Amino acid sequence: LYKLAPYDPQAAYMLSEAYRRSGDFEQAKTVLNQARDTLESIPQEVTDSHGPSLLLSGLIYYDLQQWQKAITQFDNYQRAFPTALSVGKLLGSAHLKLGDLNRAIDSLEKARKNNPGDFMLLSMLGDAYLKKKKHYKASVAFQQMLNVVPTSPEAGTGLALSLIGMGDTQQGMDVLSRTFAQSAEANEAGVILAISLLKDRRYQQAIPIAEALLAKAPDNLILQNLLASAYIATGDQQSARQMYLQIIELQPDFLPSQINLIKLDRIEGQNASAQQRLERLMVKYPTNTLLMLESARIEQQLGNVQQAQAWLTKAHTIDGNDTTVGSFLVDLYLQQGDTDKALELAQELSTDNPDDWLATKTLAKALIQSGKTASAKAKLKQLSLLSGYDAQHLAATTRLQLQAQDIAGAIYSLSKAIKSEPDNIALRARYGSLLLQTQRLDELEQELDYLRQTQPSHPLTLVLEGDLLASQGQNSAAMANYQQAITQTPQSSTALKIHQLYLSIRQPGQSMQFLQQWSQRYPQDLAVGEVLAQGYLQQNQQQQALELYEQLLQQGMRSPSVLNNLANLYLRNQDPRALTLAQEAHQLSPDSAITNDTLGWIMVQQGDLTNGLQHLRNASVRSANNPEILYHIAETLIRLDRTTEGKRTLEKALSMQRPFEGIEQARTLQIRLTEQ
Repeated sequence: LYKLAPYDPQAAYMLSEAYRRSGDFEQAKTVLNQARDTLESIPQEVTDSHGPSLLLSGLIYYDLQQWQKAITQFDNYQRAFPTALSVGKLLGSAHLKLGDLNRAIDSLEKARKNNPGDFMLLSMLGDAYLKKKKHYKASVAFQQMLNVVPTSPEAGTGLALSLIGMGDTQQGMDVLSRTFAQSAEANEAGVILAISLLKDRRYQQAIPIAEALLAKAPDNLILQNLLASAYIATGDQQSARQMYLQIIELQPDFLPSQINLIKLDRIEGQNASAQQRLERLMVKYPTNTLLMLESARIEQQLGNVQQAQAWLTKAHTIDGNDTTVGSFLVDLYLQQGDTDKALELAQELSTDNPDDWLATKTLAKALIQSGKTASAKAKLKQLSLLSGYDAQHLAATTRLQLQAQDIAGAIYSLSKAIKSEPDNIALRARYGSLLLQTQRLDELEQELDYLRQTQPSHPLTLVLEGDLLASQGQNSAAMANYQQAITQTPQSSTALKIHQLYLSIRQPGQSMQFLQQWSQRYPQDLAVGEVLAQGYLQQNQQQQALELYEQLLQQGMRSPSVLNNLANLYLRNQDPRALTLAQEAHQLSPDSAITNDTLGWIMVQQGDLTNGLQHLRNASVRSANNPEILYHIAETLIRLDRTTEGKRTLEKALSMQRPFEGIEQARTLQIRLTEQ
């Protein structure tokens, strides 16, 4: 036919289709281009008035992947022949190729009226709804596909993703498992299932699936990389390393495994090896932000905060929308006390990525640490919505809501998380604890009934019931619960509850004895160690407190409270290290009245009166009725020869008639001023 009529576009189109189906794609494209050229040589008004020519030109443009021209021709055809719905599927497909989801859905829905059981049409429609995050409509389309072909891996995978998107994670995972088991071709379902299981920390279930996938495609580097990640998650770092090295040997330029091997070096503390690998790769990929991110993580691990910040700043300059880089940089700013820079960058990330979970979380964190609690609560409400029913995201949201004192928001987020993971006892225990805190006792009883029925002897069940008993004044029963729980699972949180219960029944000696015994048995428990050190301070056992705080510092606990209290102890001993520790405590918590007071008082004692007074004033703004801070300000003013102002401030401090450290010195100073 083509030889008889080489310039007939129909003959050329049919020949190109025959070439394509036989696998000769180059020849198919050559003939198809000739068909297009022939049609384009015909006046447009002639083509537009002839339905078959319009349809044929649309098909030719479609096969040449000239999507916009194909859409124009198909649209013209539909306008000329409104009852002909045959091109709707192709029109929808072309819109999908251009990313115009709304027009794609409109075209495909119109075409579905004429072809309700068309498998390919339903597939495109389901994908379009999935991309639009209209998960229910997507699930309907994919379910209809399964009605046509019950074992379709494409339909099963799409339905599973739709269910997960609607928050029905467990049913979605079940569909993925069934799809993967039913079809040898369901590799996509297997990969998604393995990744989902890894994300949910169900590592032992993920590994067999990854291994089965790899058995089908032993040369698939992505699957090998996935399996190596699963090995790391289970602690089998040796197998992971062997697999990464094997991948790199097969394909040295496979960057994901190169980067994962660097991560593995970092996890194992082999920072020198990780840096050497990074240096080699940076020569080849000088603008790769993933490599810069790893460099920053290693520098942070080594304590080189400025170098880490430099890498992140460079990466952020290259890709300002990389929320992982931006979030890390915000965290570094916050760690250094630079809340203004942190908030500015976090707001920029959130503005550029308004629906991104990490960007929203980063802004919420920056708002909390900047003291903008109301704005933080609003942002955390958005974060809870963005989390959907992802239990891990909701748990992280809850932690931030508790920092922002948004108890109601935290309860809401946890209730969503529990719907996603109803058997997660840690989530349920936290939820019950917040219900108790807000005195929602009827709901708490329902929660406890569930825990008593499902896991009655679990330590978290025992502790929650102990909390309720303690709140009702049933201290002996509460102590029995705590003791039973801590015998099963030694936890610092339970140990601190026992300590608090001893204090509430006015047995501080028992409390200190318990804390001492616990710290001797678990010297790495820094949380209990800090409480014990505070107990020594309260009992004026300064040497024991100093030694324990120094031990906590050596073990890596550099919290503002530890640094601040040790700075105060050094000040009493006239140890010059007091200033450095106070500065670090203030840097970590610049808005704290306590750190401002300690730093200011140490500066005053070391002769820096003006700067010291500024910090003391900051402390007084944040704790206006603190007599000790007022005394420190009074003495500083007097040393600056501002005696009248100092005297008034001292009188105010002593008139409060509240004990404070230094009260005797304050009284002596007042007597001396009266005698002058």
